[in-house]
Amino acid sequence: MMSQDTTLPPEVLILIGRSLRQSDIASCVLVSRSWRSALEPLLWSRVSLVYEKADSILFPHPDAVLKNINWILSLDLSRVVDPMHMQTMAPLLHNQLVHLSVAQYTAEVDQILVQNCASLRSFTCCYSFVLPKTSSTAELSSQLATAFWSRITELKHLDTLHLKAAVVYQEHVERFFDICRRLWSLTLEKGSIVTMNPPTKEPFLKMRRLELRENSVVIHSQLQFISQCPHLDQLAWISFQDAHVTSLLFHMTTQSEPCRIRSLDFTGTPMTDRELSTILSCVPNLQCLIVPRSLFAELCCEQVVNFLDDTIEELDLKGCPAMTKHLVQILLLICKRLKRFQTGLFSPSVFLAPSTNEIPTKQQLKLFRVEPLMFMTPE
Repeated sequence: MMSQDTTLPPEVLILIGRSLRQSDIASCVLVSRSWRSALEPLLWSRVSLVYEKADSILFPHPDAVLKNINWILSLDLSRVVDPMHMQTMAPLLHNQLVHLSVAQYTAEVDQILVQNCASLRSFTCCYSFVLPKTSSTAELSSQLATAFWSRITELKHLDTLHLKAAVVYQEHVERFFDICRRLWSLTLEKGSIVTMNPPTKEPFLKMRRLELRENSVVIHSQLQFISQCPHLDQLAWISFQDAHVTSLLFHMTTQSEPCRIRSLDFTGTPMTDRELSTILSCVPNLQCLIVPRSLFAELCCEQVVNFLDDTIEELDLKGCPAMTKHLVQILLLICKRLKRFQTGLFSPSVFLAPSTNEIPTKQQLKLFRVEPLMFMTPE
């Protein structure tokens, strides 16, 4: 009788495990002792902690985390509700973490950063620091920000930084830009930054992904920062001010070199159909467009199907009020490289093969010409 032994070489199991989700790996370690021995380090390499009763089934027990802490490479503490758990774990993590995500910058987080400064490559902080309730002085705020940016500077291998509510005062600007020159990905959300205008013309050559979401910073310095990222592939930019949109249009349409950005995310940014189509005309290599709840309509649709049909692979048009069933059908028919498409108009009727009279071919589509915008230079 053929044996049902599930033994495989450990190298093969590890290769398979690297492509599985954590829930799948959790099932695999129950197959046999050999599978458990090979895959358990992968199971504990990415840990997300939530110490709440409602989530106790989905997340590991604190005692199990401490027992397997030497295997942890990626640690998410952004939803930990009990600081005692962080105080227990912090002394045990030494030069092993590659990714760390936290809710706010605390003494325990600072200790983890110090002990993993040689290994950490990605850091996410939902709140860079929180002022004590007993003090609201600007001096204390500056001291906390100085400590925070000094610690981030010491992370020599850091290439991904995601900060929410970060503060950059004038005395931190030079240190902030030194950090940015090492980064591959930077996300700043709802932060207060005195300026993003680099003091030198030295480009940020490593920057590939940039997200600027609702930051309190002068728009022109944001655009200057973007222009000094020559290899930027992904840009997410969110602002609720109409004047900022006008400045972005001017920046995009007056660039001397073709834009190489392949992914745009304007979630929540108030743009008209014409404004968005003008921006699309400036990104000939666009592969991903994320504009939920925007005014994406006929002009943008024409721009996509006539000039981006050979490149566009992902479209997120969920919640766009001007989208119709026929526009959805046009995009699905002509953009043959589409891999992901989101809209609120999906229904059986959308996928019915339309007659030739209802849906024109690309050659029959009327091209809506977008007239160039004229900008007056202030005297």
